Amino acid sequence: MLRTRPTDENSEDTVKLMGSGIKEKRVCRVYLRFTNPEYEELKLEVKKLKIKLSEYARRMVLGRPVITRIDAESIAELRRQGGLLKHYFNETGGQNSYLTEVILKDIQAIVRRLQDDLWRKKQN
Repeated sequence: MLRTRPTDENSEDTVKLMGSGIKEKRVCRVYLRFTNPEYEELKLEVKKLKIKLSEYARRMVLGRPVITRIDAESIAELRRQGGLLKHYFNETGGQNSYLTEVILKDIQAIVRRLQDDLWRKKQN
């Protein structure tokens, strides 16, 4: 059974529209019913992904990729490490340039692999 209705106008759940600085309130609710085993499976999945159940459901229904906080944090951390390595290279005047280049290429390859995995998740 699927029902929808507008929520209270004072709802705090807002979303920033992509490509703009405009925030829009989420004003419609969707009610879903699950069997107990289905709901337990759903709770385990969102716990594993470390995202909110509503965000998981929203992404699944709209066909968007489910990007876990862990994936996003990993990519952000690797990019930060790459930036620090580049800063080190610039500050030392290029000392250990071969080693710096090898490490930087490894970081870039890992980020690319993570992004490819996320893209594949989006396609499935």
